Amino acid sequence: MKRVGLLTFHHVHNFGAVWQAWSVVSAVRALGHDITAINYQPVIGHDAPRRGWRKFIPSLGKLRMQGFVRRHIPVSGAPLLGPEAVDAHVDGANYDALICGSDQVWRIFDHQGIDRPYFLGVGSAPGLRRISYAPSAGSRTSFGKFTDEAAELLGRFQNISVRDANTAAALDEAGITGAVRVVDPTLIADFTPMLKGSPDRRDIVVVGRMDAAAERYIRFAAQKLGCKVRAIGTRCGAADVQRPFASPVEWLNEIANARLVVTSLFHGAAISMALRTPFVALDCGGRAFKLADLCGFLDVPERLLLRGEAADYAQEESLLSMEYDTLDTRLRAESERCRRFLGDAING
Repeated sequence: MKRVGLLTFHHVHNFGAVWQAWSVVSAVRALGHDITAINYQPVIGHDAPRRGWRKFIPSLGKLRMQGFVRRHIPVSGAPLLGPEAVDAHVDGANYDALICGSDQVWRIFDHQGIDRPYFLGVGSAPGLRRISYAPSAGSRTSFGKFTDEAAELLGRFQNISVRDANTAAALDEAGITGAVRVVDPTLIADFTPMLKGSPDRRDIVVVGRMDAAAERYIRFAAQKLGCKVRAIGTRCGAADVQRPFASPVEWLNEIANARLVVTSLFHGAAISMALRTPFVALDCGGRAFKLADLCGFLDVPERLLLRGEAADYAQEESLLSMEYDTLDTRLRAESERCRRFLGDAING
């Protein structure tokens, strides 16, 4: 059994972030190894700050996510606020391997530069393996003026994988070869321990922000399917039920029980596929590039509706249901391939 340290966005107030972190932990444990999420919480965080009077009141949604992390993700201890603290922790923890990813841990902002712990620029123990699993550089296809620094850090890795084509392009430009394209960890984890009961597939479930055009599409879908609409972890004007402060487990189970998921989120689509729930992804949340890459890679590009300059989304009844026969075979094959990559990378 290897001792593994994980550097990812485990602490961010975001359903996708906490579930991808849990999924990496779950997958590594299933391979027979011990894993700890290194509690790196950089001073320049990844949560949007609360404004006005709200900054004086704790976010109920965030508190529920923090509770989920405490119960379900093994964390190293007190927050580590800078690279030096992470470096000292890694040197003292006797890890056999470090994993960075998934999520957008390789997204670089020009005014901040490279966040070295997320590029595993920490630890000096001989034989320490450095592995990436499904990191993303976000919308960037280049590390820009930080390319040389990124190349130096990535050159220390034994195994590199990426989540999307943008990140693969950034690695190519940096001269990093041999990167493997993998699926998001939510597509290789077993969610069974987190599910409550059998799916009843009654209602439309909305996850992610929706605009007016999206709400019109949701009303069309609800009318055609003859069902109610539930907004989970968000608010939606087309919803009959609003649950903006759902916990991560409640959010997951709502997706599992949905007749149809309508989402603007990458992980809304990924987890729908992991749970074999019919879904439609809309480009109203600023994440179209991520959704297009995910759906294209898994050969279901039709599940993403792009409105472009049109007033409304195309109201195609054929997308209100979804057969998983062909996609199930692909998902099982990808899951097995990616678990094998992860196992081989840890074992060396």
